[in-house]
Amino acid sequence: MDFPPARTEPKTGWRIWTLLVLGYVLALGVATFPRVLQLVDTVPTNADPAQHLWVMEWYKTCLLEGKLPFYCPDVQYPVGASLGNFSPMILQAALYIPLSTVVSHDVLAYNLLWIAAFLFCGLSTYRLAVAMTGERLVSAFSGLAAMLAAPMMLHGIAHLELISLGVFPAFLLAWMNFVDEPGLRRLLFAAGMFFLVACGAAYFAVMGVVPAVLYVAVRCVERGRGGMSAWIVSRLHWLAGFAGLSLIGSCLAFSNQIWAATHGQAMVRGIHEFTFYRSPFWTYFTPTPHHLLDAVIPVNPYVSANLAVWAHESGSYLGVVVIGLMIYAASRRSELRQRGFFWLGLVVMVVLSMGAYQELAFARLPMPALWLWKVFPPFRLIRVPARFNLLALVFAAILASAGLRDLLARLRHRLARIVLTSALVALTVADLSVSSYRHAQSIPPAPRAYQEIALREPHAAVLELPAFHSSECLPLTAFTGYWQKSHGLRTTGGYSGVPNAVLDDLFLRDCALNAVTPTDCLGASDDELRGRLWLQLHEHDIRYMVLHVANALIPDHVAAESIPKCERVLRGAEIYRDDAAVVYDRDALAPPSSLTWIRKRGWRRAPFNPRIPLERLYLESAGEIVVFSPREETVRFQVEGWTLGEPRVLSLRSNGSELARLVLTSRKRQSVEAGPFYLPAGLSELTVVDLAASTDEPASTARSEPTINLTRVALSLDVTAPHAAAERARPDSVVR
Repeated sequence: MDFPPARTEPKTGWRIWTLLVLGYVLALGVATFPRVLQLVDTVPTNADPAQHLWVMEWYKTCLLEGKLPFYCPDVQYPVGASLGNFSPMILQAALYIPLSTVVSHDVLAYNLLWIAAFLFCGLSTYRLAVAMTGERLVSAFSGLAAMLAAPMMLHGIAHLELISLGVFPAFLLAWMNFVDEPGLRRLLFAAGMFFLVACGAAYFAVMGVVPAVLYVAVRCVERGRGGMSAWIVSRLHWLAGFAGLSLIGSCLAFSNQIWAATHGQAMVRGIHEFTFYRSPFWTYFTPTPHHLLDAVIPVNPYVSANLAVWAHESGSYLGVVVIGLMIYAASRRSELRQRGFFWLGLVVMVVLSMGAYQELAFARLPMPALWLWKVFPPFRLIRVPARFNLLALVFAAILASAGLRDLLARLRHRLARIVLTSALVALTVADLSVSSYRHAQSIPPAPRAYQEIALREPHAAVLELPAFHSSECLPLTAFTGYWQKSHGLRTTGGYSGVPNAVLDDLFLRDCALNAVTPTDCLGASDDELRGRLWLQLHEHDIRYMVLHVANALIPDHVAAESIPKCERVLRGAEIYRDDAAVVYDRDALAPPSSLTWIRKRGWRRAPFNPRIPLERLYLESAGEIVVFSPREETVRFQVEGWTLGEPRVLSLRSNGSELARLVLTSRKRQSVEAGPFYLPAGLSELTVVDLAASTDEPASTARSEPTINLTRVALSLDVTAPHAAAERARPDSVVR
């Protein structure tokens, strides 16, 4: 049974709000010291803030130029970047755009938003706690505890959108008031707050559904069997109205993602990531390696559990004071409005943050998060279930405030209450301080190399080297996207939170100078790599290459291997060099001296499967191959792989005419060959068509279901025939 607050909810005037802001800023400054001294020129870490700044600047550019923000052709070239793959940053951009007109320094503007996000979390939690406890002092502590809890402090290192948690307690209060006493004004306010939740972070929109549904269920059960039906019926039309308004708001907030999904970008996350990122139960009681307390812990369990690297995701430490106050509140059954809901909500958030499975000594136990992933489609957009710990900290802070109110009520003297509260605040700040903020980083300015290119060709396309195998997070990929706003060139760089699978499959993973050598390039000589690169650059209309030689931007092992390789392959094409970067011109490279080919549209890499440790290709309905031959040649077509079902017939075509045909007949890996066939000198475009598929056209952006697993696709010279004297293979020739 729930107990009402001890007294009616007190009003919070501007003086109290001012004191709260000043107090929270002071606590944040102490807990993250020396960040307060570095706001002008550094950020907590540099890759994610660089991405966030680019996204907010892109919104600003689109607003000023009157265009839609869904797609940017100038980063992640030659595919272009769908904003649906990036953190939405809508609420943050709405604040950044006017702020940037006053603060011209974008790093300082970012840091001001960073501080505002922490303050909003503290103030919003305070407002919820006041409504639940009826006490301002204990609510102020509640806001402080939420603001400094490990999930907030650790995500603050990199994730500006996730520390915008203040939208959640604001929505939760609006939702509780709406469900308890429905009305048009409360309906609009609750729907508006949910829209802000969705604009704050996409994760909050999906995760926030759980406590919202849970509150309705709790209030319904409280009515008992006799009153349950009448209570639901009286609110059914109101709940339907909220659902309709929220659906409209969500479509607006996620318009970038909707555009991306309808233009071939896969929005659903793989189950392997959902399974990997978790917060074990003990993380709520244990400081992470990022906390100052780690220095006095003999053995940190994060290290023994192999979670130290991912502590910024799995870290859920609430602080010894909050944990103690919750234990005290539970033992004393401390008064709190909707006490049962908050305790149940805390348990549910903690359990969901524990991930898809719980590893036991004798079994792997499926968890409720996995059940939701299977039955609730929006859950498949979530990569990190551990982030439920962000919602859990709000519930924990409210329960701690109830315990603190009960504890202070036992003290007769006002001075004793002030001393105790001050001591708990000081202990909380010290306990939850994070050492990682001591290692703030700067975002380097764009190298002068880009200006040299812009002087020659203002709208040129640039290949960023060393190239990486995907558009995932690395400092260099983030910086090259961020720099694009200053130099205005088209760039292959740009880090998106969701990798650009079309770009990765079309270009990055097969780039001849990839930091991870493509399978097709293993054992290739420098001349062969140079020829392949020449073909790739011409096919994708990329003229210039910028080799970044500042090792601070590149992992040491990549710099040691890839930079010398790039310089060898591109020798003779250099047109500019300084301490930061070297510029190369494609037109100074010689064409390939031997048969050279690359894959284009219609091919994609299969996700890694530890049971099949082979690089695999999926052939969609049809896949393109571009070939350069320095002279007339006789060529054979080779495939290694297996079918995913019935036998498949592959037809190799040029300009609608079939050059060769082969059949894959087994579900076991096999190697087949077809040909020979004739290729003229120069460039040729070939298409590999799966005759069982519904279309002969290569897939440009659509991501259809795969039909065949391939571990090798190759063209090779037919050494049994002279270069220019072979006959075309008959269209009906088949080699098994």
